[in-house]
Amino acid sequence: MTADLQRLAAALADADDLAALRRLEAALVAADARAFDAHEAAARAEAEVARVVGQVAHDLNNPLAAVSMSLEIARDQVDDSQQLLVSLLERASGSAARMKRMTADLLDHAHEPSAGTTDLQAELEAVLAALEGLLPSEVVVQGTLPTVPGAPGDWRVVLTGLLENAVKFATDGAAPRVVVAAESHDDRSRVTVTDDGRGIPAEDRERVLEPMVRLDKRVPGLGLGLATVRRVVTAHGGEVGVEEGPGGGTTVWLSLPVTSAS
Repeated sequence: MTADLQRLAAALADADDLAALRRLEAALVAADARAFDAHEAAARAEAEVARVVGQVAHDLNNPLAAVSMSLEIARDQVDDSQQLLVSLLERASGSAARMKRMTADLLDHAHEPSAGTTDLQAELEAVLAALEGLLPSEVVVQGTLPTVPGAPGDWRVVLTGLLENAVKFATDGAAPRVVVAAESHDDRSRVTVTDDGRGIPAEDRERVLEPMVRLDKRVPGLGLGLATVRRVVTAHGGEVGVEEGPGGGTTVWLSLPVTSAS
């Protein structure tokens, strides 16, 4: 790109000359082609990463389930008076549970988005019911979420990831407050999930949408939540961004195409 810019500068210095204008046009075409090739290469690389990640998670899932079951059976056979053994088994069970959560995150990220139509409002209600007890006592919903392209399973992954992410980064010692809102603009809808947590520095708001980015190593996880959200949303013609919330905290916004229910 540096060489292209130098050629552009040279051409602009002699813009009245027809040959210079032709060089300028050629430089612009070359720069555009390079940008397109870079975008295509990045898309192929991300798809390959998702494929490998999914295979690894799948290979781990079954033996991990067997380990978890064995630990549960062993715990049932141990008397509570054997405190050291009980403690070791419980710690091992906790580690297995964390690994199961990680493999679930990997499988979500590797999930291939599917065609279909989803009523996001109905899907949000189902997700909130499934996460009852894991989220704040009240998640405020403002407006009616739209019907969008994409299979319900895809959007279940998106909504679950956004809500879990909002709660995960709550301010230490404070009960998190989460607001889900929707506004329609012609043939698109803007859906936001806002929390009142620690927030994300401006310089990191684009980076957190990339795979394996963890800003706070104290928080468990692989750093795939928002990357998975972006992967699914963009596959269905949407856009994703991160900005500061109205009173601090973080707002993750989705700009989504709206469709009619089939």
